Amino acid sequence: MIWNALAARVGLALDRRGTRRAAEFTRVGRRDGAIQIAGGWSLVRCDGDYVLGPSAGSLPAPATLRAGGAVQWGSFRFRPVDEAGETDPAWFAALPQDGAVQVQVRGWRAGERASIAHHVAPRRVARYLSDAGVHGRDRAGWPVVVAGEDVVWIPGVGRSAAATDRSGRPARLYVCERTDR
Repeated sequence: MIWNALAARVGLALDRRGTRRAAEFTRVGRRDGAIQIAGGWSLVRCDGDYVLGPSAGSLPAPATLRAGGAVQWGSFRFRPVDEAGETDPAWFAALPQDGAVQVQVRGWRAGERASIAHHVAPRRVARYLSDAGVHGRDRAGWPVVVAGEDVVWIPGVGRSAAATDRSGRPARLYVCERTDR
């Protein structure tokens, strides 16, 4: 019955099935996860906390990063800069701008792999996000930057060797900022 009362506080009326699903979900001891409740709402568990809210919507369309201006993608803004300054290295990258390959920001895809550290074999993007503490609702809308089909940067996590400045190769430095915090 507690889920009915909590849902009512945010304007959601749970039916019997939704109440049972919420109760079962909170009873099971998994660390993270999410379930659909009713009417476009979901219950998300992340690191022992529960969040009842609207289900994550569809991801924004892929956007091309151009040297001329900023790109807003969901709750992330990518902007070209001349220098990173005090920015955490995981939040900036020198991306290729030679025109041979299109550089885009898009949502990560299940099963997708990346080589973020030079000495590490490619790992799943989901694992990098998990290791960086990105879980649940945040993970669903997390961007990756691709050059062609290769993931070259996971903002807030790290960048691959393909996203590093190399002598003689045209590149543009980008900073990623979260706009929802």
